[in-house]
Amino acid sequence: MDESEKLSWMELQMRTSRSLKGGLFVHWFYGGLNTQIEHHLFPKAPRFNLLKVQKMTRDFARKHNMKYFETTPFEAYMQINQVLKS
Repeated sequence: MDESEKLSWMELQMRTSRSLKGGLFVHWFYGGLNTQIEHHLFPKAPRFNLLKVQKMTRDFARKHNMKYFETTPFEAYMQINQVLKS
């Protein structure tokens, strides 16, 4: 059995998504898509509510020892570039 088959839907979303740090400017620049984890967990939520849900999601992940993957836009581009090179 593949490891991903053992994960709940929420754990799978948390592991395969990343949110971007950077505050309100990054949120404005990316049109709210910087909150990818929340976007995947709550796809029908309006973008302007995703920042409100982000704190709750982080707290939930911390409480349940789940990884909440958050990075800066620059780090995200570097990580994507590394994957594309390999």
